[in-house]
Amino acid sequence: MSELPILEPLAVRPEELKKDKELWQPTWHCFCCQDTGKVQTSLVRLVIPNYDSNRDRFPICQNCNHGHDWIHLEGNYDSRLTPDICSKLDAIAREDWRQTTAAQFAKIKQRIEEQSQVLADTKSLRTRARTGEESLLAHQKHQEALAAADKSAESSEDDLLLR
Repeated sequence: MSELPILEPLAVRPEELKKDKELWQPTWHCFCCQDTGKVQTSLVRLVIPNYDSNRDRFPICQNCNHGHDWIHLEGNYDSRLTPDICSKLDAIAREDWRQTTAAQFAKIKQRIEEQSQVLADTKSLRTRARTGEESLLAHQKHQEALAAADKSAESSEDDLLLR
């Protein structure tokens, strides 16, 4: 059998090739249907637990005007989800989105802190970590330096006021 050549992929979206990705933000306004008019399946199951998207009529969103885009498919959609229910589902989806982005941010922050610590450890002149006594002494010296800085700042302010 002949050898097939190995080709590099051709990106449709070159921005996806960037190494540092930003947290993605949705462009839709309604989190209930994501501006499609169809209520998201995960949200439908909160109201209709046995919902099967392959079998059942799809619920249309009445939180925004996009649900009206499906009215022409009479008999294929479910309009029982009232605007009040859709509004509550929208709030649930927004809170879920907020929690997801907070978790992603926390992961990224943790990764940055870990990488910063590794970098600091490799650049540090210390060959070992401080002992408890050394840490206490360093903290006391730091507090004394802060107190001295505050005292000199106060005396500088007093000199300015006397002029």
